[in-house]
Amino acid sequence: MYGRSEKIPRRNKLIGILLNNALFREKLNALEDKDLISKQLNEIISISHNYGLDWYFTKTPDLRCGIRPLNGQRAKRVFFRVWYLWQGQMDIHSDDFKLENNRMPLSKIDFNNLKKEISYFASEYIDDAHKEGLLPNDYDDLNVEQLSFDQAVSEAYQLPSEERLKKIKTITELPSFSMRKAKVFNRDPNIVAEALFQAKGSCNDCGAKAPFIRKSNGQPYLEVHHIVPLSEGGKDALDNVTALCPNCHRKRHHG
Repeated sequence: MYGRSEKIPRRNKLIGILLNNALFREKLNALEDKDLISKQLNEIISISHNYGLDWYFTKTPDLRCGIRPLNGQRAKRVFFRVWYLWQGQMDIHSDDFKLENNRMPLSKIDFNNLKKEISYFASEYIDDAHKEGLLPNDYDDLNVEQLSFDQAVSEAYQLPSEERLKKIKTITELPSFSMRKAKVFNRDPNIVAEALFQAKGSCNDCGAKAPFIRKSNGQPYLEVHHIVPLSEGGKDALDNVTALCPNCHRKRHHG
């Protein structure tokens, strides 16, 4: 049996690291049993992280657990994935094991079986010298995070304005951030979507129509600018953003 299961992980509340991914954060918050699911995810991540398994996001994006080198674009081996389904449900999927019911939150039996499977996998594939696994913020996956954020904005844009504004009221205006080689601020996609909605396809500075339509979602292309930069203590709030055409956005920064 692999021998590190009783060690307390060096990092606590690992679920918070996953919430840096805007789309995952939005999906998790939309779940009916989000508190219990978050608690289970935090324990699963803590145990597997302690065994040396790695956690990372993909461009889908979904959350995966397995073996992925720090500089590797692909995993050496995927153990299981945490998958958000369009019906508003989150599942555990794996080719290595089967649960009685893979829908989260897991039953007590399935939850205990998953922890056993993590131990078995680690004993077979993880070298004992490998002290801790990697987490999403250990990888330089900014392209994955941007894709997730863009998708979160697109989905937020589809909501009624009243629902977005209700969500915005519940957030802290000073954004969280994660550290890699540089500090990366975690913007709220609802604020971006609402700013674009209120602009109605026209630049708030020059009044011109958006220069083109996005292929990805059919929306007018405008860029949401923070009036007081987040790096200078600006709020991630509706009264600190404006939707601009690319030219006016560059003028704000360089003019």
